[in-house]
Amino acid sequence: MRLDKFLGATGFGSRRDIKEIIKKGRVSVNGKAVFDPSVHIDPRADEV
Repeated sequence: MRLDKFLGATGFGSRRDIKEIIKKGRVSVNGKAVFDPSVHIDPRADEV
């Protein structure tokens, strides 16, 4: 699942806002900052 879609589905915010937040490096996956909103994650295995 794409990171931006996952965050949108959890009610984190609008997809537009989420993309901007990710591009600024304010979201991490498994402890590492992510800058690409289209990165794929496994919601069951990855920590966001």
